[in-house]
Amino acid sequence: MEKHYLSRRSFIGGGAIAATAFLLSRSAFAGATLKSAGKPNSLVNGVQIGVITYSFRSMPGTAEDLLKYCIDCNINAIELMGDAAEAYAGAPKRAQGEDWATFAPKMAEWRAAASMDKFEELRRMYKDAGVNIYAWKPNALGKKNTDAEIEYAFKAGKALGANHVTVELPDDEQTKRLGDLAAKHKMMVGYHAHTQATPTL
Repeated sequence: MEKHYLSRRSFIGGGAIAATAFLLSRSAFAGATLKSAGKPNSLVNGVQIGVITYSFRSMPGTAEDLLKYCIDCNINAIELMGDAAEAYAGAPKRAQGEDWATFAPKMAEWRAAASMDKFEELRRMYKDAGVNIYAWKPNALGKKNTDAEIEYAFKAGKALGANHVTVELPDDEQTKRLGDLAAKHKMMVGYHAHTQATPTL
């Protein structure tokens, strides 16, 4: 029977190749595991990149859907539109064909008594996935909304982890009203100025 002998150099060389292959395979496995378990990160060179969830308006828009889109896009900071959060918290649904004049009082009543528990739960769900809700844009900050609705907006914003709510640019009177209530709740208000933003505004 023919015997095969390995020189010391061949043995060490072969062992080194095998060890490298083993380490590379472990490294590749660890990388794949970290990637699948990793959290989104859109902090680029010290600058936080975020999106408003209105960006995903053409797709299904539940709170869970929006979180998935953020993770898929590697976004870890968002301005959350109001509808998804309110639906998650159990807001009444507008019936097909129901006009806003009929539906608005139902929403106002719900908002005035809404528990913050589901908003806090939503915050935890996003936080656990690595996504921070830095702003909230509910449809509850307009001239026709009650003071109770506006105060609800600040409370819910806080429960979501936001430090400010946002709204389309109002007139001076509504700005004063929002400012007074925001100060009461120690929250900020951000404006979506769009083309209304002028040097004299």
